[in-house]
Amino acid sequence: RLPPPSQAALVSGGRAFLALAARLGITSIQEVMATPSLLDAYAALEAQGELTVRVRAAILCDAERPGAALSEAVALRAQYASRLIHPEAVKFFLDGVVDAHTACLIEPYADQPGYRGEPLWAREMLLPLVAALDAERFQIHIHAVGDGAVRLSLDSLEHAMRRNGRRASR
Repeated sequence: RLPPPSQAALVSGGRAFLALAARLGITSIQEVMATPSLLDAYAALEAQGELTVRVRAAILCDAERPGAALSEAVALRAQYASRLIHPEAVKFFLDGVVDAHTACLIEPYADQPGYRGEPLWAREMLLPLVAALDAERFQIHIHAVGDGAVRLSLDSLEHAMRRNGRRASR
């Protein structure tokens, strides 16, 4: 129910984090769910000479807008890539968690016969999108908890590798 943080709040929070990171000797971070507003905050800190870490950012792919994911990721990378900001990955959430029955399983849940959970991305949307992002040289990061979601993620990575060939990807 809380509104999203303002840009000023993100920059202020970034400053507090950077002070802590400096005290701990942290020089690089992985931003696992980079949104445009978060990338804006990092860019503002860099423009002001305050960004003291390298940021490896995984751009969040929205399952609600699968048709726009490729063009948005390419545009965000072009807009925000800099000396310290590296938006070179994309992040997919394929399912939730077992406790809430939102993980996607191969076999039904023991306490809900016939129910396996549903992936957040349809196979026919995920496989070509992962392959297209891989062809654009993005690293692919996937949240997959249930064995059905893990299988789907591995299938998408295998599809990308068959389509694009092997490369130095993670």
